[in-house]
Amino acid sequence: MKIEVYSGKELRTGALRALKYRLFQNNWQLGSYYRDIRDHHENNLNTILIAIVDDKPVASAACFSYICEFQVFVRGKYRRKGIGSSLYAHAMKIKNRTKPLYMWVDHSKKAYNFYEKNRKKDWIAEEKDDTVTIEVPLTEKMKV
Repeated sequence: MKIEVYSGKELRTGALRALKYRLFQNNWQLGSYYRDIRDHHENNLNTILIAIVDDKPVASAACFSYICEFQVFVRGKYRRKGIGSSLYAHAMKIKNRTKPLYMWVDHSKKAYNFYEKNRKKDWIAEEKDDTVTIEVPLTEKMKV
């Protein structure tokens, strides 16, 4: 697996690639962020990661500048193969962090287990609508 990283002047190229290969779930914010960048609208997304397997884009992740927020999408047949975890680890390395400040998860048990694995015990999980928000307490000692 190869991970392509798009930021700065290349951010729009990454958004176009993610849109072309539909590396987002319908009705998720991730697709909206990619469309905003395509259409030259401002948002706080500052890095796009795309995972390539066998020369095919199969997953994408977005990192945001204002907080260490991370959103990820992996195509169905490529899930449970460590691709999401690899994107996550790469994003945290780029952000110089060990964990993000916020994570949003749909009510899929597999998706929730992914985030559960990557959070710390004292984080707060709140269910609202069809997502779960996991928040790091302010006392958490992390690289910023």
